[in-house]
Amino acid sequence: MKQIAMFSALLMALTVYVYAQAPLYSEGNLLVVGVWNTDLGSSDEIAVVQIEANGTILVDEGHAVKYIQNGNAANIAGVSDWMNVNFNDSGWSDGQNGVGYSSSQITAVPDTDDEGAIYSRFAPFAGVNASEITIRADYDDGCIVWLNEVEILRVNMGTDTAVPAWDFGAVSHESTNLPGPNAARWNATVSNLLGVADDNADGTIVVTTAPVRFMDTSTSVEPAGKLTTAWATLKSL
Repeated sequence: MKQIAMFSALLMALTVYVYAQAPLYSEGNLLVVGVWNTDLGSSDEIAVVQIEANGTILVDEGHAVKYIQNGNAANIAGVSDWMNVNFNDSGWSDGQNGVGYSSSQITAVPDTDDEGAIYSRFAPFAGVNASEITIRADYDDGCIVWLNEVEILRVNMGTDTAVPAWDFGAVSHESTNLPGPNAARWNATVSNLLGVADDNADGTIVVTTAPVRFMDTSTSVEPAGKLTTAWATLKSL
């Protein structure tokens, strides 16, 4: 009985681990990034993200995004479930990976002195056969990254699983402030302090890995439906 109990506990642990894996499809992947300031009067804000798998850069600076910035102190009014595949972002602005202000950003947004959060949804991108991905983030002040609806990075933010409001508790942090696109930003000093951290050195980046489950989605489905089809396939397993 003891051996059975130990086996059951191990199985549960493995199940949880597999559940935490993000799906990575051969095409039609969705990356979503939120960046938050410590306060509405912050002088700068930005998040630049790079995704790599098996030596292949899947997402880099300049990748096309749809984005929205907050319009009031209560976070972005009327926006919910924005990290989900079926969210309608047609009303959002067009930009490129590196949305922010006063941080040598690629896509500039106005500094309105009421700037708490910026949400970005990346254009679908192709994946490669891999068991893990590397995530690099250059940020100010904190950010959370989702891949196909699974959170894969949370840095300089509270550890609660809920999506934070603008004032959730990020500690002040400065980005590398390098004009982009600029590959040199990924050579900056790494500070892998995840969650709430009061000693993240300014000008540092975060580099970490996340397990993924590769799924070949090469089908005859039209491009607009590939991600939805892939997500339905994963949920049916």
